[in-house]
Amino acid sequence: MVYKLRGAPLQTDEEWERLEDLTLPMGTPTEVCTLIETIAESLDWRNPTLVVLQRDGCTFSIAFPPEAETPDIVDEISIWVYGKGEPLKAIAELCVPNGWSAYDTTAGNWINWEAEVAEGFRQWSEWRDRIEEIVSSGHVGTESATLEQPYSDS
Repeated sequence: MVYKLRGAPLQTDEEWERLEDLTLPMGTPTEVCTLIETIAESLDWRNPTLVVLQRDGCTFSIAFPPEAETPDIVDEISIWVYGKGEPLKAIAELCVPNGWSAYDTTAGNWINWEAEVAEGFRQWSEWRDRIEEIVSSGHVGTESATLEQPYSDS
């Protein structure tokens, strides 16, 4: 989840409960779309609330909230990342110059722009690699193919 925060990233449950009061508008839908276009190698805008772009060996699905089809202002966007590349540079290039903060819902923390790899993407990549290993070994459907997700959705 990406937000434009009034101050430092939220840390406490009380702050999260007041999220709406602690965020600033990111811009109009047109402005936010223009900012997204600055980091893209290719874009797919077929859906008005979801843009898909390719960059750095990753596919990024960037979603506007459903009500964003006709709003005057965008308050948040969601970014899902797939692939074998490293997404942090592209996300930082979108967020940092615009004063946006990105919350890694997989790792449960704010993305550290100084890190080499976003923690949640690292966890997901390890899980994906384990699936590929099981499939290529022919152990699909066997007890040795048991996977434990490296994270929870809670």
